[in-house]
Amino acid sequence: MVILFDSNIFGAARMLVAYSCAMIAFMCICVPNQLMSNASNDFFTQGYCTNWYNYRPSTRINLILIMTRGIKTLETRAGQIIDINFESFSEVMKRSISFITAFRSLYAAYQDEQCV
Repeated sequence: MVILFDSNIFGAARMLVAYSCAMIAFMCICVPNQLMSNASNDFFTQGYCTNWYNYRPSTRINLILIMTRGIKTLETRAGQIIDINFESFSEVMKRSISFITAFRSLYAAYQDEQCV
């Protein structure tokens, strides 16, 4: 279906709508996860910028423990394989467009071979 965009306009439009819906759904998953990761990084930075070294020793120990926990950013993973964030979203977009281009060029080469 991806290959025959030139000959079947209705099918191409349907495929474009399906692809767009899938990418929007994936983006709706990636946005909150990216915001959570950004907030996790900001949590550590804000904790460090509070002049923690001027506080009482008991408060200082608690802040250091919180900052130590904040060093590792919170990330949501898909199947323990890939982080779900804007970087993975852009990779999926790039690879899907590359697959479409590769399939179209293979189909064009096949059509040229059939014509000869």
